[in-house]
Amino acid sequence: MSPFAVPLVRNVLNLDLEPDAEDCIIEAGEAFYKEHADNLWLVLEGDWGGQIYLTIPIALLKKFDTNTIRKIGWLHQAIDREQWKSNDDDGRAAQIVFSTNPDKGVAGGMGGGKLLKGKVWFHPDLDAAKWAPSIRDICAE
Repeated sequence: MSPFAVPLVRNVLNLDLEPDAEDCIIEAGEAFYKEHADNLWLVLEGDWGGQIYLTIPIALLKKFDTNTIRKIGWLHQAIDREQWKSNDDDGRAAQIVFSTNPDKGVAGGMGGGKLLKGKVWFHPDLDAAKWAPSIRDICAE
């Protein structure tokens, strides 16, 4: 039985996605992500949870290594700077969430976020076409 048998959204791991970090530590092993990939999403948010920018199913990521984490960090920083200029690069957070009931989405301000199977979800205030090249760089086709 899965340790995550309760059907709700749970935060599995907070990530340090600073794009200029010397070393990015990925706490859970690759086997964990492969085993639970259908129920895990990467959630990028800003304004201290006031806006969920996007959610990415872990299964879509090409890799989950330091290079990919840095690319996600750059993307996250760029989106945050566009959406919340007044926050001076503060208030960003990234997490891996587990859900056996993705229809509930993920809580957050400005309507929260959706957890879509096999598809990246963008907040309606984001120009998805603008960010698509960066998403394609980290996600499998």
